[in-house]
Amino acid sequence: MLLLVGCGRSADSRLVLADSLINEHADSAYMVLNEINADELTHNSDRAYYALLYTQAQYKNFDSIPSDSLINTAVDYYADNHNREHYTRALIYKGAVMQELGKEQEAMEWYKRAEDNASPDDYMNLGQANLRMAVLYALNYADNNEAIEKERRALHYFRKAGSKSYELMCLSSLGGGYRLSNMDSVYYYLNQAITLAKELKEDYRLYSCTQMLARAYNEDSLYTESKALSLDYLNRYGTEYVDDDIYYDLAYSYAKIGMVDSAQFYFNRTSEPIDEDMKVTRLITLAEINQTQGEYKSAFQHIQKTERLSMQLTSKNDEKSLISIESDYDNEKNKNEKAKFEEKQDALRLAIIVVLIAIVVLIYKYIRRKQDHKDVLLIIENLEKEKVNLENNCKLYGDFMDSHIALMKALKDCYLKFSENPALFLKQYNKLIEEGEYDDKFWEQLYHNSSIEAKNKIDEIKEKYKNVKTDDLRILLMLCNGFTNSEINICMGYRHATRIYSKKAEIAKKFKLDCTLDDFLKGI
Repeated sequence: MLLLVGCGRSADSRLVLADSLINEHADSAYMVLNEINADELTHNSDRAYYALLYTQAQYKNFDSIPSDSLINTAVDYYADNHNREHYTRALIYKGAVMQELGKEQEAMEWYKRAEDNASPDDYMNLGQANLRMAVLYALNYADNNEAIEKERRALHYFRKAGSKSYELMCLSSLGGGYRLSNMDSVYYYLNQAITLAKELKEDYRLYSCTQMLARAYNEDSLYTESKALSLDYLNRYGTEYVDDDIYYDLAYSYAKIGMVDSAQFYFNRTSEPIDEDMKVTRLITLAEINQTQGEYKSAFQHIQKTERLSMQLTSKNDEKSLISIESDYDNEKNKNEKAKFEEKQDALRLAIIVVLIAIVVLIYKYIRRKQDHKDVLLIIENLEKEKVNLENNCKLYGDFMDSHIALMKALKDCYLKFSENPALFLKQYNKLIEEGEYDDKFWEQLYHNSSIEAKNKIDEIKEKYKNVKTDDLRILLMLCNGFTNSEINICMGYRHATRIYSKKAEIAKKFKLDCTLDDFLKGI
């Protein structure tokens, strides 16, 4: 197929060939372009076309770009609207070059210009512009919400363009991006990514998304699901693409469910890491194994080491520029050629984001662990303030509420006894919560003793929202009966004082409410 440029003249056939290869076979396109003597191109249109394609090929083949002089030829020529699609693409790669040169703010401005210039149906370039802005936001501007919004827009455009490889890239990146804020979205996007990776036979992407999902399950305390997913992957696909992360995830899962021998087995399949990021993961996993074994002193020491190392890593990561991070990743890619990882440069950049997000999540969760006993104390302190409410509830609902008062006292005693040892305190707290778990009889009695108004509200909700979960109904039942947030935290076995607020927000979202859950219940 010939491309018409300027005054109806056909473009050089070699340039047309290179353009047809540039997205899916950038290395082949680069070979074609390197066989062209640019000085022999006599028409301005061909020189501009060559400048655009050569810059694009350099970028996609990880070749260094020393300046923006070449891409400027394309930008200047196409600025006169000789070709809107080419001008949009030239703006995108002008931004890419600025990004390579460490001028991220200028890069963002060029990407925005590309988005503004693109034709409404130029889905591929619209996707590319938003994708690159997402990368910049994620790595340089510390605005994760904006990065996610750009990523979602990129996904929309790539789907419109029918580019499944870029769709997969966005799905996996979104799955990683949401890990700090919305676990439901993590599961939504990663499960889609895994399905698409299987369809496209993208083996490395399949592993990376599976491993991210397994780790997300662990972070969400779904240890059995994490274990099952990792074992299923190993059984189905073997170890060709796996790294130590999957073994750390398995060891962590088994430790959390009390199977210490299995945890130790998978931990022993890992090697002593040189990379400091992986050292964090190793220390975290070892701490969990020690805690399961009852070696609380060792566990606490490993957590302290994790905190110190995490702080060092955070400081170093803050000092790293985008270009140095990309260089680190490219070097790692060259060391692992057996993986046949021939992703586009965009895939590499997004993979960097996913790795960084995973590290941030681990650091955040394990620094917070030292504060967990304070969160539990806050629940207990709030319960003490709500003592009158609890006693009134006991009188109102009957003797079956006595166990609730007894549990509160036991938790307070637990804190007084173990407050100097956070690990032991949390272990005892969790044990008391599990032993004091409210059985089905408790919930039946609570419903039976509820006011007619409360029963009617619950019955109406069950009728209107067929898929409402049992735990959600129990929260709603307690809210209808005037239970305080701290009471609900204890009854539901939550460990953090703020957990009930997020649960209420989740229920409101499921019901698609435009008001708070409390206001919704008042209005029924």
